[in-house]
Parts: sequence; structure tokens; C-alpha cells
Amino acid sequence: MDVKPNVRVRWIIAALMMGMILSALDATVVATAMPTIVNQLGDFSLYSWVFSIYMMMTILAMPLFGKLADQYGRTKTYLIGMGLFMLGSLLCGLSVNMPMLIISRAIQGIGAGAVVPVTLTIVGDLFTPEKRAKMQGIFGMLFGIASVLGPSVGGYLVDKGDWTWAFYINLPFGLLGMLFIGLFLPESTTKQNQLVDWKGIITFVLGTSAILIDLVLVGHSDPSLRIEWNSLPSLALWVIGLTFLAGFIRIEAQAKDPIVPLFLFRNKVVALVCAVAFFTGIAMYGAIIYIPFFLQKVLGDNAAVAGNALLPLMISFVIGSILGGRLLFLLTYRSVLAIGMFLITFGFFLFTTMHADTSRAAVSTYMGVAGTGLGVVIPILTIAMQEAVDKQWRGSMTSASSFFRMFGGVFGASLMAALMSTWLQQGLYRFQAAPDLSSLESGLTVDILLQGQASGTLPPELVDTWMHMLTSSLQQVFMLGGVLSFVGFAVALGMGTMKLKRDQKRLQV
Repeated sequence: MDVKPNVRVRWIIAALMMGMILSALDATVVATAMPTIVNQLGDFSLYSWVFSIYMMMTILAMPLFGKLADQYGRTKTYLIGMGLFMLGSLLCGLSVNMPMLIISRAIQGIGAGAVVPVTLTIVGDLFTPEKRAKMQGIFGMLFGIASVLGPSVGGYLVDKGDWTWAFYINLPFGLLGMLFIGLFLPESTTKQNQLVDWKGIITFVLGTSAILIDLVLVGHSDPSLRIEWNSLPSLALWVIGLTFLAGFIRIEAQAKDPIVPLFLFRNKVVALVCAVAFFTGIAMYGAIIYIPFFLQKVLGDNAAVAGNALLPLMISFVIGSILGGRLLFLLTYRSVLAIGMFLITFGFFLFTTMHADTSRAAVSTYMGVAGTGLGVVIPILTIAMQEAVDKQWRGSMTSASSFFRMFGGVFGASLMAALMSTWLQQGLYRFQAAPDLSSLESGLTVDILLQGQASGTLPPELVDTWMHMLTSSLQQVFMLGGVLSFVGFAVALGMGTMKLKRDQKRLQV
């Protein structure tokens, strides 16, 4: 097919945008659809795994598909990843029980773990560093918008149709994107006699899976599945995970063609980008999870209103993405990342001041500060990583940046959940010591109070005590997010004087 290069690029970018939006959207789209899904499929105890398995498999797949993109080419890897995502979406819609839905979400997550990093790698191949800054900003913006809009889209689809459309809607757009990529993106692999590092893959998957399972269970919403950080099962999972990861590092150090080129982490920029990405992930998912929680449990908004209330975070993310791209033409990577991390830190410390009398306008303003910082940082991390390594490692290291950001999100969400649970459990002793609650002592738990099943029967003075406990616990969560974001700010200051290159060459497609 004889198509001009600039026309091909437009079709490729359109396809990549569709894939990015779909994969980010599906991480959160089931949030508002899950009550309806559980009513139809049953097995409420498996509720949280519909979310968790998608994130886990996405994180696990990212480095593997990033390496495959470097070995076997961007086009093949993208099409395989999107094909798995489409298959998972179809099976999700066809699910007749929760176990089938969870397995289907796992397949979806594997596909998303290919689509996101390979998309960013292809963008890095297509454009010069100068143009890349703008395009990575746009893609980072789309990822953030889709993640935040997921709950609202899920609620709309459930209200207007059936919960299966939260998954079936992926099929036409995904298939169209695959068609465009297959037609217009030439294969880019340059390596011959590729060797698959199976020992590295197996040890990485086992090690990372053990740690991710622990993080999911520590922050699990179901009390029957939740474990404590210092419990024997938790410690055992960490020992297993770290043992396999230590084996992974030894294997990669000796492998001829490693999945993760460890020697690149000697590059200061590469190491610091991954560290900043980790702390950015903690902040991003902390805001997405706990701001709606505050609005529902403290200010009394319903789930739909709380989900839509994240709009200021989304708008400010867009503004931050544009601002970060502009600043990158004037300042060093260190300066731009430091500005973004400072805004995130400041936003989280503003969150610590929120209480039952805080206005929604104030909450929106605070979200605007943190969201602007996130919008500045996330696209810049990808650009810095791609400029710090040669093209042959671009897929692997773009995946590494995304991996550390999402791993940070899961780690931070789990740590925040454990902190809040511990804080509330300690405060629960106030209720158990109150004479008014002698009839409820044996059955009163933090989970019952959070679900609102007993709070309506509490005496007014104890309702006030409960609200104070809940507000204080959330303030502790936001304080933790602020402290960890400040660590990310400090790490960003070590980036050195690297600036955006201005090269006029572009890959012809």
C-alpha cells in the first residue's frame, strides 16, 4: 500500500492512542460496575481479585513484553499484546461466574502489560527527542485521563446497558487499532538468532508474583483474606519473592541476552528515573483511591459523585502534561521533575488538612495541585529514560519505567491500607470500652463501621468520635503519601544536568 510517511504516522498514532486509552481505562472501569457484576455472578469474597489480578498481570507482563519488543520487533509484540487484551475482554463479557471473570481479567492484564510500554516505545522510535517530548506528554495525559475516568465510564455503561459492555466496548476499537498497526507500522527488529531467557522469565515471574500477592493480601478489603505485614504468611511470601529475585539478578548478570539489561542501571539517569517512577506511582494511586474514599466516608458523597469528583485531578493532569513539555525545552530534566514532585508533595500535605468541614472547592484545589505535579512528572520520566539508553534497549527500559510506577502504586496502596487499618483498629478500643456499646461489642469491627452498617445506631457522641478516628486515619495516609513524594523529590534532585536533545532526524515509516 503506497501511503505517504506523514499519513502513516497519523494512522499509527491514532491506533496507539486507542490502545493506550483502552488499557488504562480497564484498570478502573470495573470499579462502579462491580456491585452489579457481583449481584449476577455471586462470590462476593472474590470481589477484590477482579481489580487486583489485572494490576498484577499488567505489572508482571511489562518487562517481559518490553524485552520481546526489542528482540522480535515492535509491531509483532504490539499485535500479540493487543490480541491478548481483546481475547481477555471477550472472555470477560462472556463470563458466567467470578472465577472465569478473574481468569479473563488476568488475560486482559497480560495484554495491557504489552500495550502500554510498547506504545511508548513506538512513539520514542517515531519522533525526534524534541517532538517526542510533546507526544509523550500527550500519551501520558491520555493514560492519566483514562485511569481517572474509568469509574465514571463503567457506571455509565452499567446504567445505560449491561455490565458486559464495560468489556465488549474494547473490541471494535481494539480491532481497528490492530488493523492500523498491521498496515502502517513496518517491523523494526534488527537482532538475529534471538535467545529467550527462560530462566530469567521464570525467576522474575515467581519472585515478583510472591511480593505482589503479599501486597494485595495486606491491603485486601475482605477481612477473611487480609493478612498483617508482620504475620508468618506475609514474611514467607517476602522471603520467597526476594529469594527468586536474587536468583533472577544472578541469572541476568550472566545471560547473553537478558530480559532486563542490569548494566544499564549503572547509568545514573536510568536508576533515578525508576526510583522517581516508583514514588510517583505511590502518589498517583494513593490519590485515585483515597480521595474518593474521603469524599464518600467523611463528606458523605455517594459513589457516583465521588468518582466524578476526580475531574479536577484529571484536568490538572492535562495542564501539567502540557506545562511539563513546555518546561522541558527550557530547563533540565532534574529541574522539571523536581518541580513536578514538589507539587505532588505539596498537594498531599494539603490533603492532610482535610476534615469533615472542608469544602469541596478546597478538595478540588488540592487535587489540582497534586494532579498538575503528576501531569508534569509521568511523561517526562518516559522521555528521560528513552534518551538515556540506545534504541536497542528502548523497549526494555521504557517498560522498566512503567513497571516501577505501577509497582509503586500497588505497594503504596497496600501500605496505606495497612496504615489506615491499624490506626482505626487502635481507635476501635474506644468503642469497645464505651458502656453504650455493650450489646455490640462482640460483633463490632472496623469493616462494619466502614460499610455503614452500624454507624447509624451509634450514639451521637460516638459517631463524632468515629468520624474523628476516620478523618485522622486518612490524614495519616495522606501524610505518608506526602513523605514518600518528598523522597521522590529528593531523588529527582540527583538527576544531573541532562537536557532535552534537539535532533532533527526522524524514523521514516
